[in-house]
Amino acid sequence: MIFPYGGKTSLLDNNCDLATIAVIANNVQVRQKSSIWFDTILQGNINFIRAGQFTDLQDNVVGHITHDDNQTFVSVYMTTGHSAALHNYTISKQ
Repeated sequence: MIFPYGGKTSLLDNNCDLATIAVIANNVQVRQKSSIWFDTILQGNINFIRAGQFTDLQDNVVGHITHDDNQTFVSVYMTTGHSAALHNYTISKQ
């Protein structure tokens, strides 16, 4: 499900896979050929969350922001394991 919040709506590229019970709220962008699995919650209500192309966010991942000057970013070709908590976090190959 995609929920707008605070006047902002999330953006998912056309060829993303979103599980029926995943939740995407507010300022979240998911790029092409990425997958968001069951019970994953991405909540960009304070600042943004970005998932690059070919990203795999597995079951029960929680992405959240705790301060206005932070964001969560998952780079391209990344996999985030089951039940990972991503608070103000960047995952990148570099």
